[in-house]
Amino acid sequence: MLETIRQYRREQLAARGEETLLRRRHRDYYLAVAKCAEGRSICERASEEWMLAWMRWYLGHARRLAGDVQAAEEEALAALRIKRNFNDPLGLALCIEQLGLVAMDRGDAGRAARLFGAVEPAVEAPGQQPPAQRELLIAVAPRQ
Repeated sequence: MLETIRQYRREQLAARGEETLLRRRHRDYYLAVAKCAEGRSICERASEEWMLAWMRWYLGHARRLAGDVQAAEEEALAALRIKRNFNDPLGLALCIEQLGLVAMDRGDAGRAARLFGAVEPAVEAPGQQPPAQRELLIAVAPRQ
């Protein structure tokens, strides 16, 4: 049955001229994930923490776009833990925003609102100190 559905979908994509585009996007996604995973591995071996946080964020972003919200959340939390050691308000804001997007994907509007609310001060006052540790801990607290 699944093969019949796949065949029908391929025929529909081909009829609309979208099969090649979809295959290219599929390939590009997996290449991007592989490059991010390779970058993460290089950073881990070299003990390069700042770039490691970015690699984990990028990998989480790619995973979320592919629908793997669990992996996206794990990568965003790992990146956030690293980013806390640096004066990087943009990095902190993007990690928290990623967690907000994951919460939205899960249908948890309350948590998403809290997380997006925590991002707002960092975005409105660039160049300032990152949000206080307490605020970050509240923002990323486990769902209740």
